[in-house]
Amino acid sequence: MLDEYLFSGKAPLRETVFAAMQSKPKLMQRKKIFQRVMDALMDIVQCFDEGMGDI
Repeated sequence: MLDEYLFSGKAPLRETVFAAMQSKPKLMQRKKIFQRVMDALMDIVQCFDEGMGDI
């Protein structure tokens, strides 16, 4: 998911996020879990990609 986001600049689809999980979350939990995964993904990108600057 991270490589795809860095290449395309588009956030992964919900189906992609849930397919990467070991077990699918329940329907009522999906929105919260998806948002938590996206927040973590954006934090990683910001920390390691944007935070490194031009080397």
